[in-house]
Amino acid sequence: MLTETELMAKALAKPLSGEPSGFGASEAKLAIDVATTLFRANKCDAGTFGRVVVRLGNHSALRQWGIAHGFIVSPADALSNAVSEEIAKMKEEIDEAIS
Repeated sequence: MLTETELMAKALAKPLSGEPSGFGASEAKLAIDVATTLFRANKCDAGTFGRVVVRLGNHSALRQWGIAHGFIVSPADALSNAVSEEIAKMKEEIDEAIS
């Protein structure tokens, strides 16, 4: 039987392979699909599966973990992108008002 760490590592390997720019719902779904496949194949017990799925659902914590350990290239997320867009709009409005 896989331990919680082993199951988590197997589940995260696929969505974090390559150069992901974040960890959100689509990456969590992919990781949960991997964990589910392993659970259905009786590679882990129900308790381990449950704990891993709960951790995989916490996108924010996993994104922070991925950034801290170099698995995620860019710390930008949806909120920071939206804030950047708003700042750019404000600057544009100021520039237009000045001209």
